[in-house]
Amino acid sequence: MKSTIFLVFVAFLGLLFVTNPTMDQYEQYVHQQLIIEANTQGKVSQAFGTLFGGVASHLVANATLRHDYIFMSIFEAEYGDNHLSVVGVLNNFIKIKPPASHKSSSISSKPLPMDN
Repeated sequence: MKSTIFLVFVAFLGLLFVTNPTMDQYEQYVHQQLIIEANTQGKVSQAFGTLFGGVASHLVANATLRHDYIFMSIFEAEYGDNHLSVVGVLNNFIKIKPPASHKSSSISSKPLPMDN
């Protein structure tokens, strides 16, 4: 019984190892997400998404740092004020919330005008 459980566990780890997404798969994922987002915006955005989605996804992929944990990967991209964190496991991608330090604050750092 223990050997069966052990074999199932080893097989599961092997599956996780084999299906750990690569940077190329991540770039394809970003490209698909850009096209999906462009399609929801309208005809003009859809045309630009189709034309420039590949270039944009390549730029995001180049700005991405991959943390490879053998059985899964975390992809983190920062471009401008945007931060994207994605977990890659079993050839799937799951967006995760950015850390609190990367969230944009609605509080302005500009001083308020003084009334005289």
